[in-house]
Amino acid sequence: MLAAMIHWTRQIKEVLSAQDAVQTSENAGPLEEIDFWKNRCADLSGITTQLDKPGVKRITSLLQLAKSSYVAPFLKLSSQIKVGICSSYQCFINTPLRKCGFPPPQFRWHSLA
Repeated sequence: MLAAMIHWTRQIKEVLSAQDAVQTSENAGPLEEIDFWKNRCADLSGITTQLDKPGVKRITSLLQLAKSSYVAPFLKLSSQIKVGICSSYQCFINTPLRKCGFPPPQFRWHSLA
């Protein structure tokens, strides 16, 4: 179980750092930028779906009971994925508006925890 959590943590870190490293060019058109944010939303949503599976939750609960030091970093990264979905979705919505000179709408996100 511990090995699985360590593996998941590494995978999430890789996705987050890869996503952060990818930057759209300032010269990219609105369609390329929309595509980037759409793909980022899809990637992060897929990870969230996997994190919400009963097996993952069960292993997390068991390792919490065992007071594993790996649980806190894993939960923090899981939370970062959920925050990333919100910001990606907001960018996905705002990109066409910004490129056309319109101010983006103001979003108020509810807590995901």
